[in-house]
Amino acid sequence: MARLHTSVKAYFRRTHGEVLRLCAAYINKPTPALLHDLRVNLKRIRFLRTLVRCYGSHKAQALFLPYQRLLRAAGEIRSYQMNRFRVAGR
Repeated sequence: MARLHTSVKAYFRRTHGEVLRLCAAYINKPTPALLHDLRVNLKRIRFLRTLVRCYGSHKAQALFLPYQRLLRAAGEIRSYQMNRFRVAGR
């Protein structure tokens, strides 16, 4: 992330820290609100990944590899939630 602006780096660090905090909190006590906050922060990470793909280096892109499985799992959870709402008629 050497070529990216320092504010982008700071935003990544902040968001990464928040994802770690939310994961730990969700493991200790899973709630819908924590899951929602986790998904929101993962969307921020996804945005940063896209930004780095366009403007960053290949080394910087490697920072996002650990998030691949987590992003996929969050998407699957959301799909299940939406299907449950559709079946319930909400």
